[in-house]
Amino acid sequence: MSTVTMHVGDTYTVLELNRPKANAINLDLVHDLHQAITKLATSDSVKGVILTAKGSIFCAGLDVVELYDYSESEMDTFWVDFTRLLRDLIAFPKPLIAAINGHSPAGGCVFSLCCDHRIMAHGDHTIGLNEVPVSIVVPEVIVELARFTLGDRKASQMLYNGLLLHPEQAREFGLVDETCPGNELMIWAETKMKKWVDMPEDPWRAAKKSIRKPLVNRVAAMNQEENVGGTLRAWWDGDNRAKVGKLVEKLRAR
Repeated sequence: MSTVTMHVGDTYTVLELNRPKANAINLDLVHDLHQAITKLATSDSVKGVILTAKGSIFCAGLDVVELYDYSESEMDTFWVDFTRLLRDLIAFPKPLIAAINGHSPAGGCVFSLCCDHRIMAHGDHTIGLNEVPVSIVVPEVIVELARFTLGDRKASQMLYNGLLLHPEQAREFGLVDETCPGNELMIWAETKMKKWVDMPEDPWRAAKKSIRKPLVNRVAAMNQEENVGGTLRAWWDGDNRAKVGKLVEKLRAR
């Protein structure tokens, strides 16, 4: 796996996103992360997973620079595979903790929303769902994730306004559960994980399965049209594509 590094411990594993420069999401990262969580979900020796990232950015969201050049069939494939990844992250049967070490907009925020607990490092970085301001129609699976975590009111505030929040703001909003100094991030995540893996395994997993059952069933029942039909139509719409193209030009110039 070239974009995800796996650090295997005695009872839990740390998955580290590792795709320079900003851990942006493309098909390679989607496939590597899905391969990793599929393996870990069925491993008898792994009791939990911490998801974090290499560098100063947790995940910059979709790699719009690369995706902008995808053909229609490639974009269809991307959304099928990305949705499968999110579905399996949501349904991951073991404790899954996000250790958010830096900027986490859009798709980066989505990865963290799939987790059971979110800890974000202090600093001048943000997290949130800012798809609407950059002319991306939010897929239904992401809307359902936001509702599950934040409730309808706060989910609508975030999506309508494309909110990007600093760590303490995100904690107060309910988007993350804890914040801590950056040099203590993994200590906090590991402390939480050790507490959970020391609990009776079957009751913990049964509680997670029951709590997430409505979300898991809703996501599993979505077809491609319901989930990303609007997203794909907007992506190829002339006006929206021109707006995304301007964003791509700015990103390429950096």
